[in-house]
Amino acid sequence: MTEVFNTWVRDVARRLQEPMAADDGYLTGTHQRYSAVLVAGYVNGAIRDVVRLKLLEYGDQFPDKMPEVLKASGPLTVTNGALLRPVDCLVVLGVTSGSLFYRRLPGRSIAAALSGLDPALTGSATEPVFYEEGRYLYTLGKTDGDVVLHYIIKHQDIVISTAASGNGKWYTGANGAYTLATKKITGTFSTVLAAGDVGKNIMFRSATKVHHARISSFIDATNVTVAGSDLPAGNIAAGSVIQMLVSDISPETTDLQLSEHWKTEVEELAVQKGILDARRGLLNG
Repeated sequence: MTEVFNTWVRDVARRLQEPMAADDGYLTGTHQRYSAVLVAGYVNGAIRDVVRLKLLEYGDQFPDKMPEVLKASGPLTVTNGALLRPVDCLVVLGVTSGSLFYRRLPGRSIAAALSGLDPALTGSATEPVFYEEGRYLYTLGKTDGDVVLHYIIKHQDIVISTAASGNGKWYTGANGAYTLATKKITGTFSTVLAAGDVGKNIMFRSATKVHHARISSFIDATNVTVAGSDLPAGNIAAGSVIQMLVSDISPETTDLQLSEHWKTEVEELAVQKGILDARRGLLNG
């Protein structure tokens, strides 16, 4: 489920005074003026706006301020000085090839470099340069070989999802244990642990204490590691982890990755989009 994105959509709808008898009813289609799909469009647009505004505001400091929207590509092959950028690339921040760093050619210097009027701009095999035009990245000085692009991700629209993925699992066992140093739960339980459990919520009990976490990795049928802020403060001895409940609702990899730090600005811009639509008479009701 797109849990984080759904929450942002509901919060914006409330700011727009959309009545809600129940959150789930709103997300699945019950509305008066602002449908959940419409508000999701506002939030997606506002996320793109915030990234662009912060890029202008922070400049070279942008990577330090919004690391969650940065990405390094795998090896990409430059042929005859040209490379089609990845579809999710908004702006290229840097180009590397092993220990080699490509310098960005300023836009005002591209024509002079291509015309050969200033040889200092054309780069070399040891000091290559790059520039962007349209969806392509071009290199000078070193025009073939594999490179890695370091870039800002272009936000792709997230859609609301309310569908659960099935029934959860109830585990019981006599020898369950928890190791603090590795955050590992181990034991032979009534139901076999599986690789598909990674990412799911887990609750486990020892005596009268209950802990909540998320399964972070699958080791084998009797061992998983967990992550979260509600983990035991110490080891739990073998035989003391006696029950586990695992939710079968997995978070989607397409859910919102933007830090909660930016929620206020995204929400404000999304609300402004909704108010503008109302003033333009574009809403029903």
